[in-house]
Amino acid sequence: MSNAATSPDGKADLFEKGAVTIEGATTEYGLGRSVLYGLMTSGRLPYSQVNRRRLIPREALRRLLAEGMVGSAG
Repeated sequence: MSNAATSPDGKADLFEKGAVTIEGATTEYGLGRSVLYGLMTSGRLPYSQVNRRRLIPREALRRLLAEGMVGSAG
């Protein structure tokens, strides 16, 4: 990754692997709309808002799911 793509606060880095809409997150990650909105409201799930559309970084969803992982991967 080039330094030009890296933001000093790391926020832009979250979007490096793309983003999904609320509908995309429910389909791809199996999370309910109310759960997603609750996580965004509480500040646990970052998002970007363009007009009325919320975009959630895939990396943020991946990290959130990894935090809740139970057991070992091996």
